Amino acid sequence: MTVVVERPVSEVFEFCRDFENFPEIINGFLSVSDQQDGRSHWKVETPRGEIIEWDALVTKYVPNSVIAWESKPGSAVQASGLMRFAPLSEKETRVDISLTYLPKHTGLADAFSALLKGDNTRRLREDIARAPEAISAREPSSTQGAA
Repeated sequence: MTVVVERPVSEVFEFCRDFENFPEIINGFLSVSDQQDGRSHWKVETPRGEIIEWDALVTKYVPNSVIAWESKPGSAVQASGLMRFAPLSEKETRVDISLTYLPKHTGLADAFSALLKGDNTRRLREDIARAPEAISAREPSSTQGAA
């Protein structure tokens, strides 16, 4: 999925590199907590009300260009994400987003299958499509210094 944000690439990157901002955008994400050194803890509620948690590690980080992450081995969910940032102008940024989630537990597989089918896929796309609004609505200084 690709979104365009009417903000400079540095501001968009700052917002997105702080995974704790993700619950502001994506419904079902309860929390993402930064655990320093590229580690984070993710907590998601499935459509069935199950809470799934896992730890992830940043696997690639190029300022103002790329952020990639994946769940730690042995997690209940094999999750990964990749965001690529490209300035379209001084005030506009394109973000290419790829997210994958593969549950390892059958019950969780059913829950995520429900999450990724039909209306749920549409809702996830709508959530991500709201990202430009969330980022653009912030004051420029509020994205600076995010970790």
